Amino acid sequence: AGGGAAPAGDGAGAYAQALASADLGALCREAGLDPRAVEEAARALRPEEGEVAVLVGPGVQDAAAASEAIDLALLLRAGLLFASAGPNLQGALDMGLHPGLLPGGKRLSDSAARAACQEVWGRPLSEAPGLDAEGIWAALAGKRVRALYLLNCDPAAEHPDGARVRQALEAAEFVVLHASHVNASLAHADVVLPATTLYEEEGSVTSLERRVQRLRRAIKPVGEAREPWRVLSDLGRAMESPMKAHALDRIRLQARQLCADYAGLFARLPEEGVQLARGRGGRFQAASLPPAGAPAGGLRLLLAPALWLSGSQVASAAHLRSMPRAALRLSPPDADRIGVGEGGEADLELSGASLRLPVRVDGSLPVGLAQAPEGYLAALGGSLPASAARGGIPVRVRSAAASPRVEVGG
Repeated sequence: AGGGAAPAGDGAGAYAQALASADLGALCREAGLDPRAVEEAARALRPEEGEVAVLVGPGVQDAAAASEAIDLALLLRAGLLFASAGPNLQGALDMGLHPGLLPGGKRLSDSAARAACQEVWGRPLSEAPGLDAEGIWAALAGKRVRALYLLNCDPAAEHPDGARVRQALEAAEFVVLHASHVNASLAHADVVLPATTLYEEEGSVTSLERRVQRLRRAIKPVGEAREPWRVLSDLGRAMESPMKAHALDRIRLQARQLCADYAGLFARLPEEGVQLARGRGGRFQAASLPPAGAPAGGLRLLLAPALWLSGSQVASAAHLRSMPRAALRLSPPDADRIGVGEGGEADLELSGASLRLPVRVDGSLPVGLAQAPEGYLAALGGSLPASAARGGIPVRVRSAAASPRVEVGG
């Protein structure tokens, strides 16, 4: 409205009706925003006047929120970037590291892409998609999967539902941990294989905007560590199922054959990299936009980096004691509901323990989400800080001055 972008394309009519029925004032009060500032921003975001990008953070995990991000990108005819807590996500997707994708980002149902993969790999390709992470944990717990190979990941610490993952790891009959550093999943491993760090590898990385850059090895692998592709090739031979791509040049050859965008890159990548094209398209998904109510089970705590508050060694540094204290950030509606204002104190219940922190009211936070400094809870004895870095963990928050006790969503 007011000269801003308008929906156009597949599903645009239904989405326009959904937008027209939304109560902008109520949504702005929920988010702590000035409606006039929102309208001014909408008028400024005109796709024909310049490139626009929509960045989706790793905390967005439900389908409804992802659909709204896609709708916004379609509305603005913008690029859509899904940020990940892990590096090289776009490169992994381009190479087919997804249960429903083939190299080149092709869907498993694409008959031409399937035929190309079968010809290059020299073996038939299953039509069934692989298991995603949640499917793997369920299959381990149900004994439908017996063994697990963890390559440069730490699900015991990184997964939002750490307890469930640890139970699944315990249920596995055999776990291989292939990593460069000691991590929390080590306790569940039957075999540990040393992996190289990024300084010991040759390859490429692809950013969220699909800019491909060369990864150059700075030092030779230290000790018994070897590049993962060498280890996987050796394992394939030992299991009498050898890989055709058993050398780095053959891996790059397969990438050229199956990923058309990468075909001419590896031999002539400039230092600044090469940005590949991004496909555009999609259908609007109309949805009602009611103001969010109180979360059913309390708040979700998301940890964010704070340089002077991350880690026990930093927390003990005398010269950093004058830096701002750790604080619990809350959205304006949640702060009102709990009964605590800017500069007040709130009690945070985490794993049966209670931690008192000053409150900062932050209008950029969505309802239902609380934020605290990453690493700070670990220094104070919190038992689940790492799992809150991705997706958040459920917590209870109450005003330190509340009597009787007041809980959000309690």
